[in-house]
Amino acid sequence: MCFAAIPAILSVAGTAVSAAGAIAQGRQQAALAEAQAQALEQQAKAEQASSSFEAMKEARQSSLAQSAARAAVGASGLGFQGSPTAVLSANAAQSQLDLEAIRWGSTIRQNNLGTQAGISRMQGKAAKQADREERARQRAIVRQGMLEGDDRYLAPRDRGPVRAYVRDRVD
Repeated sequence: MCFAAIPAILSVAGTAVSAAGAIAQGRQQAALAEAQAQALEQQAKAEQASSSFEAMKEARQSSLAQSAARAAVGASGLGFQGSPTAVLSANAAQSQLDLEAIRWGSTIRQNNLGTQAGISRMQGKAAKQADREERARQRAIVRQGMLEGDDRYLAPRDRGPVRAYVRDRVD
């Protein structure tokens, strides 16, 4: 009699361990996804700071290049009409385009990182939902087993042939 209950006990224990593992896995996936999303958001902020620095550096280099070009034109004895003015103007326009390209590239990278953070959060929510569904499935199995009177799913106080007899008579 005692040996016959061992497989039933092991089966219930296996189901409990499986459910606990699924629950823990879902929670871990959700926590990992949230941590990843936070890291991506932090990376987006760092990208913004980096691009601001790059834009400032580019503006400074452009200003220095334009100053050097003006000095060279002045030292050559040429006036600021015609070709030298056109070159300085073209250099200034190109410098402005370079600054805009830096800002645009940064905006694109920040948006991509924000999108990745959103995807990571969605994956975390999906993991939590899968965890809830697994727990609900496990509860349904246990409930069905209890309704059927299977000793594996009953509380220890309700197990045994005497309790089964009482359950059958009362129900």
